Amino acid sequence: MRKPNYSLADKTAMLEKLHSHYDKDTISLKELNTFLEKNKVKQFPYFILRERKVARNTFNILPKNVDVATPTAQQSVSAVAMAPVAQVVNLASRRAQNVTESFVPQKSSTYVPFGFYSDLKNIISSRIFYPIYITGLSGNGKTMMIEQVCAALKRELVRVNITKRTDESDLIGSYELIDGSTVRREGPVLTAMRRGAVLLLDECDLGTEDILCLQPILEGKPYFDKKTGEVVHPAAGFTVLATANTKGKGSDDGRFIGTNILNEAFLERFAVTFEQDYPAAKSFNEQLETAKLTGIGRMAPEFTQNDTLDQPVQLSSFKGRYLLIDFWASWCGPCRQENPNVVKVFNQYKDKNFHILGISLDRAGQKDKWMKAIHDDNLTWSHVSDLKFWDNAVSKQYGIRAIPQNLLLDPSGKIIAKNLRGEALAKKMEELLGGK
Repeated sequence: MRKPNYSLADKTAMLEKLHSHYDKDTISLKELNTFLEKNKVKQFPYFILRERKVARNTFNILPKNVDVATPTAQQSVSAVAMAPVAQVVNLASRRAQNVTESFVPQKSSTYVPFGFYSDLKNIISSRIFYPIYITGLSGNGKTMMIEQVCAALKRELVRVNITKRTDESDLIGSYELIDGSTVRREGPVLTAMRRGAVLLLDECDLGTEDILCLQPILEGKPYFDKKTGEVVHPAAGFTVLATANTKGKGSDDGRFIGTNILNEAFLERFAVTFEQDYPAAKSFNEQLETAKLTGIGRMAPEFTQNDTLDQPVQLSSFKGRYLLIDFWASWCGPCRQENPNVVKVFNQYKDKNFHILGISLDRAGQKDKWMKAIHDDNLTWSHVSDLKFWDNAVSKQYGIRAIPQNLLLDPSGKIIAKNLRGEALAKKMEELLGGK
């Protein structure tokens, strides 16, 4: 016999919490799911579905007669045992248990940005709904670019690899039998919508007309789940990206066997199409050389740039101290969000041979915004900038193509770590200089 997942005492406690929360004797399945998700209940109380049902989609939560099923659940037809009826359940709490804690991709220290990286980063960082179709020959870094943009922005990315067998149940959801109940298991598309994540439809030109089920989603509209009757609204930040080896027109030369001609109605739902080429050899080699010169273990290249008082500041003037070179800007949302973490670490270690040099990528004519951000965020360390936006001389010298970014130097000027954020920065400084 299967062991119940709730003891008698657990059942009573759960019913008491539900009754106290809703202050009524019966609740719907939606109310039950809302309570479980809000209170992060890990074990779904199946006994409520089996033993406490009093009507369709109505369950008794009075904490009485806990070990006795309600009359309607006990009804029988003369001498004939009724077969148990599976309950159709849309479990938000169970859905959350079956996905990774976070969908933020891992940052690659060897990735060299190129192509539409900056454009894509600006679009995704805006958190607006802006579907993008990215096409180009296989192996030219389309998917890697998307992953690294999301990693840099700490945005969740839900990736779906499309094949000719991909259908609506793979994308939207299907049913599974769990503990005797039919459970609605949501697919990656609805998961991304609920989480406000970036949805990647990878190799979408391998798909068939079944992917047309995504039409309303590609229009940024709520999705009506035909199986459950629920309307799923996209959370803030949700957007869709698609990659393909062809432009949705199929492959005549046989290089991409299996690619299909996509419906124009599907392609028209994308706001813009990027055609990504392989990086030019000269450009790629220059970026690779820069990455080598600023790699961990190398001496940080010397530079000079003016501070807020228009006085020149040399990198070498900070030798003898641990130095964090922090690339940021007043207009950069993720930078400003990270600043409180940097301030906390600075205040803890500023008297222990540690300093920070902020390098701003603010625009020409906007020095006042740079100064205001320094004051508002309480950034009481050294700052320099030439106010040339992405053409900042130091950022180009160090190959900075996205912010926030930072490099940690030891007292000799050697680069010992890169892109330390949040707890990672605090842990590294504790490792080097100890706690309080």
